[in-house]
Amino acid sequence: MSKKLIIKIVSLFTILLMTGCQKDDYTFGSISTPSNLKVTAEIVGKTADAPYGDGSGIVKFVATADNAISYKYVYPDGSSDNAPSGKITKRFTKTGVNTYTVTVLATGAGGVATNTTIDVEVQSDFSDDEAVQLLTGGSSKKWYWAAAEPAHLGVGQNDGDAANNFFPNYYKAGPFEKAGSPNSSCLYDNVLTFSLDGEVLKFQLDNGGATFFNKDFGSVAGASGLSEDMCLSYNTGAAKIVSLSPSESVVMNNPDHAEQTRGTTMNFSDNGFMGYYIGQSSYEILSLTANRMVVRAVMGGNPSLAWYHTFTTTPPNPNPEPSIDYTKLVFEDNFDKDGAPDPTKWTYDLGRGNNGWGNNEKQNYTNSASNIVVEGGFLKITAKKENSGGAEYSSARLKSDGKYAFKYGKVEVRAKLPSGGGTWPA
Repeated sequence: MSKKLIIKIVSLFTILLMTGCQKDDYTFGSISTPSNLKVTAEIVGKTADAPYGDGSGIVKFVATADNAISYKYVYPDGSSDNAPSGKITKRFTKTGVNTYTVTVLATGAGGVATNTTIDVEVQSDFSDDEAVQLLTGGSSKKWYWAAAEPAHLGVGQNDGDAANNFFPNYYKAGPFEKAGSPNSSCLYDNVLTFSLDGEVLKFQLDNGGATFFNKDFGSVAGASGLSEDMCLSYNTGAAKIVSLSPSESVVMNNPDHAEQTRGTTMNFSDNGFMGYYIGQSSYEILSLTANRMVVRAVMGGNPSLAWYHTFTTTPPNPNPEPSIDYTKLVFEDNFDKDGAPDPTKWTYDLGRGNNGWGNNEKQNYTNSASNIVVEGGFLKITAKKENSGGAEYSSARLKSDGKYAFKYGKVEVRAKLPSGGGTWPA
């Protein structure tokens, strides 16, 4: 009987000991669930005459809740923004008047979250369909660092100095400069893919497993206190959503800004970035063609600096085939005799091109002196808005076909090119 009593006492002591240990190890702190979550939305420019705003698509959100320590906004396209204070300004970019259901999460101590939704109906007048087409080719297109170009990576000032704030005046990387060191060569492994998913523009960065980090942001990849920029292992994650918005940089205030920037900014969701990590997810497009792109981004945490990136659709090749230096001049026209172009060197395409060479263009091609003439050492081709051959415009189309042809060679041309939609020399 005494043995049974001892066993029961020991068992009871063990239970008390275990209970005591659990109490001593309770280190999670208090868990508080946010309550009374409220969200307000101010549509910028909203008036009685403009109920959906001023066309900028900008909405200012304010979230408040009891016991909340942070907030997160999740948008219908899957992108999101963290807002520790509960305040955030969001630009919606889908053209026209659209309704967006925004989910707001308030997180309290211990990670417990409360959520609610709010609908906003807002108008956006901004669109750049041409940029989307050039970026994606209509479906999907790959871009690479233009490593062979001087200044494919550079940095300059970000201030009101209109003479210097639109190009990398502080530093310009030389051709393949970053290929010479294992600390930076990963930059040229980047493959940037822009694609269309329905009407949604998406971006995927394939970094080959390593990203070239600005030294001030090494901690993002777990490497604090870097003394220089360096390639670090980093997972760039899933595809990002890209929204386009009008540029608001200092360049837009320059008198000649129309020649210095496209005026369109790409905004990448979920901390997306274009190859070189500078703590920025918005990039202003300075120039964009079907095979070349130059962007500008203000450095995160240092608004006095702007970085410049140049990309191309051709993969970088540090050892290209040596080019042939063609030195024998075989054809030349300096247009130094006024009048009609030299008939021994040039002939014309005339008409609308309905016999095969046309491209459904709006002009009728002539050999009239009002459309094409040699004058003062220049060949002048003028497109005019006038009725001509059943077309709305007249112009001229000059060629050496039947006069001179070559298979291989080098062509040098000095020309002043027109500007404006629909005008381009070939």
